[in-house]
Amino acid sequence: MQNKLTVLANTKFTKGLLKTSLALTLLLSNIQEIQAQTIWNGINTTFTKTAAGQQDCITPQTCLTRGTSVIYNAICQTVNGSVGCIYAGPCNTEWAYGSLANYSTLTYDELYNVNGCFPNSMIGNPLVLHLINENIYLQVTFNSWQSGGGGNFSYTRSTNLQAPLPVIISEFKGHNEAGVNMLQWTSSQEINNSHYMIQHSTDGIHFSDLEKVNSAAIGGNSSISLQYNYAHVNISEGHHYYRLAQTDLDGAITYSEIIDILAKSQSGTWTIYPNPAKDILTIQGVDLMYTSIQLLDMSGRVVLSQEVNASQASMDIKNIVPGIYSLQMVQQDRIIDQRKVQILGR
Repeated sequence: MQNKLTVLANTKFTKGLLKTSLALTLLLSNIQEIQAQTIWNGINTTFTKTAAGQQDCITPQTCLTRGTSVIYNAICQTVNGSVGCIYAGPCNTEWAYGSLANYSTLTYDELYNVNGCFPNSMIGNPLVLHLINENIYLQVTFNSWQSGGGGNFSYTRSTNLQAPLPVIISEFKGHNEAGVNMLQWTSSQEINNSHYMIQHSTDGIHFSDLEKVNSAAIGGNSSISLQYNYAHVNISEGHHYYRLAQTDLDGAITYSEIIDILAKSQSGTWTIYPNPAKDILTIQGVDLMYTSIQLLDMSGRVVLSQEVNASQASMDIKNIVPGIYSLQMVQQDRIIDQRKVQILGR
């Protein structure tokens, strides 16, 4: 009888130890999982696929690219030809619409389950990408998607905060001098730098390539300050916005801050009143003859336009949606001045 009680006691004790051991294992596993989570909320980089074979190798286990239709992970997938909606998305990834700041509360799924069958709808809408094996979370925003099976696309994503900046631009500035916009920037460090692409815009939103400036560093590497200059000639009057698309030797792109240079009108003075306005916007100036006045929203779309053949014009804005707009004066297809105006609700 005593032996049976001893065996029973030992059995209960052993089961208790197993339960405790299992609970500790699960707890340690959860702790390790939490510790292994990595949030990439560092500087942004832009990947643009323009030719076959180009890949964005985020980690050794995840290299994103696109065939003629869908995005896939070249490390663990091979996708040839056109693939329909039966394809769920790149392996080793799951996605969710939202902000990286809220990554832990989002609901993740494979890319095309989250987005549906229309990749164009991703453009401009922030996504959080979870690299499953690495347990890394990062922000991704698609910039473009070539339709018709071309295979090109572009997105901007966050990077590892601890990763060193390949190029440090310590100063970027500009000014207008005798009708020429003078740009100047200084780098305090360059690692694997290929070139800078100067990009220009007249609305601060839509940029186009202006000039390529190769790195002054030997082999693209420098630990000393390097200074660059560029003169933008034959410019129109008005606001000019510039940014630098710094490009590494591997094709990764990092954008600088945006600077604004105002090339002022030399032929007269413009007055716009009232500003803000809600019914009528009055434009007055000595050189308004044969001028086209255009009201643009912040996306660059012309919402109102009229021709002026007098020194004063009135623009009826009663039916314009309240917001911030850009008012452009155009003569002979040249923007001679540009102002920001605010339209109030009635």
